[in-house]
Amino acid sequence: MFLNKLHWGALAWLAFTPLVVFGAEPEGKGGKRLLCQPECGWQDTPRKKLDLSVDHLTRDWQPSDAGAGQGGALDLWHAVSLAVQTYPSIRDAAAQLGQQREAINVARAGYLPTIQTGLNTGKQGAYGSGQNLSLSASQMVYDFGKVANAVKGAEAGVQVQRFQLMSEVDEVARQSAQALIEVARYRALRDSARTLVDGLQRLRQLARQRASEGASTQADLIQAQSRVEAAEASLLAVETQLRQQKSKLRTMIGREVSEAAVDVPAGRLQQAVRLIEPNPRMPVGVRMAVAEREEAEAQLSLARSNTRPTFTVDGGVNKYFGNAGDMAGERVYTLTLGVKHDLFAGGAPSARVRGAGQALRAAEERLHTRQLEARDQWVALQEQMGGLDERLRVLADRQKSIVDTQRLYREQYLSLGTRTLLDLLNAEQEIYQAQSDSVNARHDLWSAQVAFINATGRMHDVFQLESDSL
Repeated sequence: MFLNKLHWGALAWLAFTPLVVFGAEPEGKGGKRLLCQPECGWQDTPRKKLDLSVDHLTRDWQPSDAGAGQGGALDLWHAVSLAVQTYPSIRDAAAQLGQQREAINVARAGYLPTIQTGLNTGKQGAYGSGQNLSLSASQMVYDFGKVANAVKGAEAGVQVQRFQLMSEVDEVARQSAQALIEVARYRALRDSARTLVDGLQRLRQLARQRASEGASTQADLIQAQSRVEAAEASLLAVETQLRQQKSKLRTMIGREVSEAAVDVPAGRLQQAVRLIEPNPRMPVGVRMAVAEREEAEAQLSLARSNTRPTFTVDGGVNKYFGNAGDMAGERVYTLTLGVKHDLFAGGAPSARVRGAGQALRAAEERLHTRQLEARDQWVALQEQMGGLDERLRVLADRQKSIVDTQRLYREQYLSLGTRTLLDLLNAEQEIYQAQSDSVNARHDLWSAQVAFINATGRMHDVFQLESDSL
């Protein structure tokens, strides 16, 4: 009986001592974040939590007529929040992150004992024929870091997938913001096109009236009619683009929206951009590359440790039945120290080490590449934003002078007869072109500002995006 207790105590020790290896999970880090509610500034505050669960997806991914666009304005922040909460690709990335997290549990299982049971029947060696019921346990004692490196690799893989999820969130946020800006753009272009059509129709009516009075020829009326038809065709094209952009925005946010409700808070967006100091370590692509390098380092360490032996403690108990049980007695116990190592594997371990080394080198170069690309991207966007600011000032002056010119031409046409109808038609067209250029430049600036926020890795801060999955 004493021997039985001794052996079962050893097996119990094997089963429970490894449980002390792991403690509590590390807590999340705090710090200042760029918060816009609505004024932007660096504050010590948690980000808004997003529900990225599959249950949330099946509950909320239901396009409906309720919500934004019918009860109030839909601005960039609201559109981004709706898109991130409902767009399915984010749930896809979140599920992959959950899958990768389970790889850590798989790797950590290497610290725990393997307990097996079995039953076989037949000849039991020197004990004769019969049945054998066995229970065995094997505990890794020392493995030169095999399990530890596997855990590190799995944890690094989680970080890679975490930044992949963050990248997907940022991309959905960028696309939804861009879609809203495009709706605002084509709404403004449509209004300008309608103004052009109205102005040309008034000139056509004037040409018809003057032609009927004999004050001008039919050529003026024909020219006016041609310009009206061209303007109406342009208006139809702009309205088509507006419907397409509304459809894209509806797809991104998961509900209907009226273009009248769309709002781009230019001041808030400009303030957020001014507060950003580009940091080469902040872009999500760079942080993902850092995690990929750490994963490659762990894989290299794992490949090296796999070239060394593993020491284990093995214990077991066997119960024989039948004739074998009569010969062997009630139970047979074993407790041994084992060493496992591949004496020859065709050079595969060394090849794995060399391959892991090349993977690490590739990860390092990929990190350098992404740092250069990130810097190049935000510098280009800064130049673009500066150029668009200057262009908007020039276009504002141009538009003012064209309006003054149109007023002068009208007076000269009606009072002095020194201007032709063609001059008035051209003036209307110039005003429309100046308005369109201003609209495009202004919306290009907003698009560049959103792209700059994304390129600097600040989408989560500016739009207050966070999730328990991140």
